[in-house]
Amino acid sequence: MSREEILVVDDEKNIRSSLEGILKDEGYRVRGAGSGEDLLKQIAQALPDLVVLDVWLPGWTGCRLSRE
Repeated sequence: MSREEILVVDDEKNIRSSLEGILKDEGYRVRGAGSGEDLLKQIAQALPDLVVLDVWLPGWTGCRLSRE
């Protein structure tokens, strides 16, 4: 059975790590990204089933998923 994959995007490492840990404990496959650039690289490799996205990333806005 394939488990859903979640991509957690947050520039604050502690927040990202906490969310990743909780989601892994619940049985999800989890990847992390610490910047908008990293997010784009990650989704270019493989689309996750869900993205948990910080609203404010340096130089990026999670609301529009585009550069400011």
